[in-house]
Amino acid sequence: SSFDEGSKSCLNIGDMKVNTYLKKAFDVVMMNDQAMRSIADDESAYKPALVILGSSSLVQSLGSYFFPVRGIVVYRPGFFDIVGESLTTFVIFLLSFYLCGYFVQEFFKGKIGMEAFVKVMCFASAIGFIGILPRLNIIAGIWGFLIFLAVLRRIAQIEWEAVAVLVLVIVFASLIV
Repeated sequence: SSFDEGSKSCLNIGDMKVNTYLKKAFDVVMMNDQAMRSIADDESAYKPALVILGSSSLVQSLGSYFFPVRGIVVYRPGFFDIVGESLTTFVIFLLSFYLCGYFVQEFFKGKIGMEAFVKVMCFASAIGFIGILPRLNIIAGIWGFLIFLAVLRRIAQIEWEAVAVLVLVIVFASLIV
């Protein structure tokens, strides 16, 4: 389905056409090359990209509240836990996207710049909305990694060897942290 940007069914927040950007996020999650390139080239997509990343982070955090971890004891996070987890997730993902985008641009000479890479990956973070059900986070993680690979190969157009190096750098960096 498509959204008519001029219709009343399109929710606007300021100058942001929410329905349009949600549709584009869905298309990015489905690894649609045209949608990924559209986001990469859209100068006005940065604010919506941050909103999508922030919303996805919040939804994932709320998932642990609505569906608490059950074991010997039940852990249900409080308000400040949810806020802290959301902000931490947002910052870590945003910094990771910028770092990967920097590598793509500077070391691997990708066909898109750092900002474009960040926008596309923030839109791709919409896969995290399924994290409202915490047991689906593993699926979101795997699918997110596949989107990451698709962006590197099909949009940034870097070689598989460079993709492998970037993945190893990410794995190594996450082991240090």
